Amino acid sequence: MNRIPKIIGKKFKHKNNSLLCNRIDFRTKQIISPFFFYLTITFWISLIPIFTYAQKQNETTNKMKASSLTRINSGANFVHYKLGELEIYSLSDGYIDMPVSRLRQQNGMPFNEIPEQIELVNGKLRLSVNTYLIIDKDEYILIDTGAGSSWEPTMGKLIKSLEEAGISRDKITKIAITHTHQDHANGLVIANGEVTFPKLRHLFVPKNELHLFDNIKSLSCFKQIRKGIENGDKIGTNVTAFSAFGHEIGHTAYIVSSKGNTLIIWGDIVHVQSIQFQRPELTWEFDNDQAQARSTRKLMLDKATQPNVFVAGAHLSYPGVGKITKKDTIYKFDPL
Repeated sequence: MNRIPKIIGKKFKHKNNSLLCNRIDFRTKQIISPFFFYLTITFWISLIPIFTYAQKQNETTNKMKASSLTRINSGANFVHYKLGELEIYSLSDGYIDMPVSRLRQQNGMPFNEIPEQIELVNGKLRLSVNTYLIIDKDEYILIDTGAGSSWEPTMGKLIKSLEEAGISRDKITKIAITHTHQDHANGLVIANGEVTFPKLRHLFVPKNELHLFDNIKSLSCFKQIRKGIENGDKIGTNVTAFSAFGHEIGHTAYIVSSKGNTLIIWGDIVHVQSIQFQRPELTWEFDNDQAQARSTRKLMLDKATQPNVFVAGAHLSYPGVGKITKKDTIYKFDPL
């Protein structure tokens, strides 16, 4: 076989000793051209992982921007968030201090010795009382109303919180309550019996608790507009009822969704933030069914650990909004 010339482009002699011009013979081209083609293809293939990584990073960044609960601004008694295309307000109704004996072990009994991680204020459990407002374009939906003037003087601040946030009570036409306990429903009226929200047209009450609601004398004026709701019922374009029984017979959470983001407004799933995330088996004295409340809490906690899912709790430390994560069997709440 003829040898391939070592130097391409210089003069060399062919087998018949004839002198060739400065050119690459045909056989050299046949070998060299595929070689450079292979190098070129290999080079571009090697760049694919780099381009793919960059694209994924960009997609992740965009997803994080689009899939989040963003804090906009705040005051002493309100915090304003953005969830997709919705606006969410955490509105404080104040707080209440409760004896440690309200917290129960798995056997239903109070603690003999208080666990170290439980946070106390003057020897008592301090529970925030939070309500939440969802603004979807022109629709204003309030979840829970606080205690009004029916309980401790440290509560009943919802009207003040709305004023501080610059929101007129007249704009609220829909209210949904998580359950009928006084720190969630009694804020429908103020001290003199006047209706707190004069433009209210729709009042949603868990169907299983309609009879409990109707027995609250101060709220008798709402019998004409109150409506029972069940699991899966829509109370707004982007708000759906979700049964979370246990704390009360009709205890209901509300699932708020927009642009791939979800906020679970879950009422009284957790009372004592400092320990019930680490030990969700602990219950509350006033749970209607402690075993069911325990089971529901674990269900809701697992639901809340999903990507782009956030929670808002009535008794989580104000403003009560955040993200839940789980490591092994321990849950963790990160406030926003």
